[in-house]
Amino acid sequence: MKPISVSLLCAIGVLGHAPVVAAPVGTDAVSQIELEHGGHRYGAVQSPRTGRIWLDRNLGAQRVCERVEDEACFGDYYQWGRPADGHEKAASPTSKTEARTIAPDHGEFVIESDDWTIMDSDGVRRERGWAPCPDGFRVPSVAELKAEFFDEDERLVVTPSASVLKVPAAGFRYGYMDGAHLDAHRTGVLWSATFDKKNYFGAWSVVFEDDAVRLQIDYETNGFSVRCIDDPTRSPGDR
Repeated sequence: MKPISVSLLCAIGVLGHAPVVAAPVGTDAVSQIELEHGGHRYGAVQSPRTGRIWLDRNLGAQRVCERVEDEACFGDYYQWGRPADGHEKAASPTSKTEARTIAPDHGEFVIESDDWTIMDSDGVRRERGWAPCPDGFRVPSVAELKAEFFDEDERLVVTPSASVLKVPAAGFRYGYMDGAHLDAHRTGVLWSATFDKKNYFGAWSVVFEDDAVRLQIDYETNGFSVRCIDDPTRSPGDR
């Protein structure tokens, strides 16, 4: 994968707000969370590192990962900031025409461009409004994703294989080129909800390869996995 800008791990000012550390709610309570969303059922897991509650699998995944190469846990491939309109499905058709809105009326995966829409070039509307997750959950900020793996000194303290998230090596769809599926069984990539506010060109993602983790900025047209985190502004009854 060819990122726009890689491994800016020390650029704290670009990474958004500091992550919220939630108070523990208890393993039993978390294990009882069951959600149905978009035709899929989800459970939840609580991070022993941050206390935050996450969905137990990627959006669109059939089950929790048993191993990183398990294709049943790969899930969908979202273009950054785009609703669940069908484009996220692995076999969705492609189009070379950029959308004229941030809510397209079709499910075609836009290719051969750095962005899938001609609107919202500064990412503000999509960063605030992207909502593919179940009620009570949202797409995490890059700071929230980073907190699961790195300490305050930028050292990797939790490897992908040891993480409660069990991120699969789902690969990605290379929207910047022809939309081909690349790096399945080798690489996993999660979108964050954070746009690059320094250069206004792309959004932050987290890349997992073996037991390495890095942050990078990618074109919004690329199709990556999404893992949802609990929204601390919503009460448990809203989930």
